[in-house]
Amino acid sequence: MALDLRRLRYFVAVAEERNFRRAAAQLHVAQPSLSQQIVRLERELGVVLFDRSVQPVALTRAAAELLPRARRLLSDVEVAAEATRRAGGAADGQLTVGFVGSAGRAELPGVIQALRQAHPGMEIRLRDLPLGSAAEAVQTGEVDVSMSRGVERGDGVVSTELEPDSLVVAVPVGHRLEGRNEVALGSLTEETFVRPASSGDLRPWSDFITDLCGQSGFEPRWSLEEGSSHQAIVGLVASGVGIALLSCTSHALPREGVAALPLSGASMPLVVVHRSGDASPLVAAFLQALKPTSPSRSDGHGGVPSAGSRDATSHRQRNDTRAVAPGQADGSRVA
Repeated sequence: MALDLRRLRYFVAVAEERNFRRAAAQLHVAQPSLSQQIVRLERELGVVLFDRSVQPVALTRAAAELLPRARRLLSDVEVAAEATRRAGGAADGQLTVGFVGSAGRAELPGVIQALRQAHPGMEIRLRDLPLGSAAEAVQTGEVDVSMSRGVERGDGVVSTELEPDSLVVAVPVGHRLEGRNEVALGSLTEETFVRPASSGDLRPWSDFITDLCGQSGFEPRWSLEEGSSHQAIVGLVASGVGIALLSCTSHALPREGVAALPLSGASMPLVVVHRSGDASPLVAAFLQALKPTSPSRSDGHGGVPSAGSRDATSHRQRNDTRAVAPGQADGSRVA
């Protein structure tokens, strides 16, 4: 006996909703048509599937036996269809894109619009990821690709560097540097930097600044006060506690009482992380839409250099994080 898959879908919808009207609305079909298809399915099987004399409708013993099998069959059909589309190179199906903090904030809207126009069958889902988890999320299959800043290491993943983000120096209004068109990192040797919280999600940002300053030959002088988020750090800048380095795309700016000055000679790379050797046409379409500005880089673990450095091996190995550049674990922590 060959069962009609459409009728099986209708049966599952009615069985789950326990109501023909709601099931019809879910399926976007007329209720009389739905009822007719269920009756035909019952005739094909030679059983009654629903007790229509009660509300909500009740499943008969035969329907209770059929429901899990019908769900499994429909799922298998969808999996088979998706595998076939992928094998045939069609960029149709669901693509899950993860992002850390403000990574991709400027790029993603345009990329998503272009993908939807070029591939109407592609469904794109976005997922906000905790700091340092971009590579792990790709490894585990939580996301297909992820966007982050700085080094992301992980077995079996590749990080592709895109156009880097510029950095800015946040100074309080009235500061000696206010009004400059740009500021060199070497001119900040005598400045006090607002200290990011030493524990939690801002630790990588502190390490990032320390490495960046080290490349210019000095150690940053940290304030006694700590900022628990980038917004809090900028608030301390406004209060005159010190200065801060931030991404030009930071959600913490602009802020009253704070001037943001372009930092010359330093930047923060935006990277997209994906599985090594991933042949998915969905991932390929996403990478093509991003149009990376430099080739994939790997140090054997899928890492890329951090901002201001072309040597990924120069970074200290840290046990508490997988990322050197900052991200966010919630809405208050943004690079």
